[in-house]
Amino acid sequence: MTTAYLCPIPMAAQPYHLKSIDLKFYSLEEILYFYKHHEILLDNSLMEEEFVFWVRNHLKQPALAEKLHQLIAGGGTLAMFMEVLLAQVNVLSMQEKEELLSYITKMEDKNELERRKMLADQMMERGKFEAAILEYWRILNGERKHAFDDELLAKIWHNLGCCYGRMLYDDQALECFKTAYSYKRLLQTKQAVSYIVDRREQAEDIKSVKEDDSFVHLISSSDQAQRNIRYQQLKERIDEYRRSAL
Repeated sequence: MTTAYLCPIPMAAQPYHLKSIDLKFYSLEEILYFYKHHEILLDNSLMEEEFVFWVRNHLKQPALAEKLHQLIAGGGTLAMFMEVLLAQVNVLSMQEKEELLSYITKMEDKNELERRKMLADQMMERGKFEAAILEYWRILNGERKHAFDDELLAKIWHNLGCCYGRMLYDDQALECFKTAYSYKRLLQTKQAVSYIVDRREQAEDIKSVKEDDSFVHLISSSDQAQRNIRYQQLKERIDEYRRSAL
């Protein structure tokens, strides 16, 4: 069964273009529903007078626009800003609203580099390994990376290695784990290295048993070729991304 929501504020005839994610929205419900399911993309880019203008003139909500304007002018937080918006819609349940506000508050308690790490960590947890790799490299090559202590740097390198490992780029993963271990000898890094070594040994055993099977060899070669192509493409993106470091 399809769920329908009654929108208390009519949709705008002209969309709001949120440039930070390059998407256009016609209602508050669309914006808040999107951020509920993509909270890792949420930042202060919505707290702009341009958005307030859209709320006032295209959503025809002058009272709401004035509240948002006062928050921006008074140095209000993103959590305060989003709380005002969430109070206007019913597309999210009370629990979902509370979860989103809790996430925003947690993010605001972190400094910029910690927030960037949280963003990359969430990408990794959701299986967005390439995006996470790019973000980790951007952090590690940023001008303010010295703000991290050794343990945090070790965790970043460890997570970067995990992303490579999940994509079966074992050589790159092991290099990352080696660097992580040089900062701090974390148990999870030692365990990750053992896992990759064991996986390699198992792969070699399987290969030796089936080395006379030309069909298996063909599949293996094809898979490796595809991984090499994907890694080269990823490397090019990393090089480009690192040039735009903090």
